[in-house]
Amino acid sequence: MFESLSTKSILTKIRVMFGKRLKAADYEQLVQMHSVAEVASYLKNSTHYGPALASIDENTVHRGYLESLLRKERFTRYMRLIRYDFSQETDFYRFVVIRGEVEELLTAVRLLRSGASLDLLFTLPAYLERYASFPIRKLATVRSYDDLLAVIRRTPYYKVLELFRPVGNEPVNILACETALETYYYRTILSLIARQFRGAPRQELESLMYQEIEFYNIALVYRLKRFFRTGNEEIRSLLLPFDTPGSGTILQMLEADTFDRLRQVLEESSYRKFLSQDGRDIYYIEGFTQKAGVSLCKHLMRFSTQPSSALVSYLYLLSTELANITNIIEGIRYGLAPKDIRVLLIL
Repeated sequence: MFESLSTKSILTKIRVMFGKRLKAADYEQLVQMHSVAEVASYLKNSTHYGPALASIDENTVHRGYLESLLRKERFTRYMRLIRYDFSQETDFYRFVVIRGEVEELLTAVRLLRSGASLDLLFTLPAYLERYASFPIRKLATVRSYDDLLAVIRRTPYYKVLELFRPVGNEPVNILACETALETYYYRTILSLIARQFRGAPRQELESLMYQEIEFYNIALVYRLKRFFRTGNEEIRSLLLPFDTPGSGTILQMLEADTFDRLRQVLEESSYRKFLSQDGRDIYYIEGFTQKAGVSLCKHLMRFSTQPSSALVSYLYLLSTELANITNIIEGIRYGLAPKDIRVLLIL
C-alpha cells in the first residue's frame, strides 16, 4: 500500500511539472518576437522558467548564457525529481549525467575537427562538474586530441575514444567518435536497466531506449545518403549496433537509391503518421524523428503507471522544449519570418 501511495505521488509530481510546459500559445508569442531580449523577457515573466531566470537582465543577456541557464534548469528539475523517491535505482538515474558527458565530449571532438578554439565552450555545464566522471571544465583547455584523452584518461571514455586517435596530420573522424560514444551510452544504460528493473518498468524503459536508437539510425542513414552520398558499407559501420523493432525499415533505407525511395520507405513504415502531406518535414529528418519521439513520450506521460518511464519521458519532452526555444532564438537571430520558425518547432 505504501509503495502504491509513493508511486502515485511521484507520478503526480512529474505530471504537474509536465503540465507547466510551454503551450502552443506560448510558442506563437515567441515566434513573433524580434530579439533575444524579448524572448528572455517572455520566458522570465510569463512561463515556468521565471524562477530560473529571475536574476538575469533580459535586456543584455547573451543568447548562449540564456541557453545555458535553461539547460541548467533542466538538470535542476532532474535532480529534484530523483531526490524525491528514486533511491532504489541510483545508478540508472545517472543517465542524465552520462548523456551530458557524451554530449560535451562530442562537442569537443567537433571543435577539434573544425579547428575552432575550445575557449568557445563558455557554456560548459559547470553544474555537471560535481557529478561527472571527469573534470568538465578542463575541456576548455584542450588543444589537441591527446589533450582530450588526457582529460578522460581515468574514465571508460578513454578506451572508447583512444581507438580513434588521429595519426600524423589526419583529421579527427567525427562520425566514428560519435558512433563509439553513442554505442557506449546506450550499452551502459541498457545494462543498468537490465540489472535494476523487472517487469513493466524494464519493458517500458527498454522500449524508450531502443526507440531512441532507432531514431538515431534513421536520421543517420537519411543524412549520409541524401547529403553526403556515403556508401552503404560505410553507413553500416556507423549505425548503432542494436536490433530494434524498426531495423527492417533502416535496412530498406540503406538500399534506397533516390530521395523519393527514401521517403517511400518511411511512408510504408510505422512512422508514416508523422510525415506531413507536403513532405516538407522529411527535409529536416531530426524534426521527423523528434516528432515521433514526442508522440511516444506524451503517451507514456499520460498513461504509464511507472515513475521511471514517466521521468525519462518528461526529461525527453523538456529537452525538446529547450530545442524549440533554441530554434526560435536562432531563427530570430537570422531574421527568419515567424512562419519559417514555426516549421522548426516540435509540438
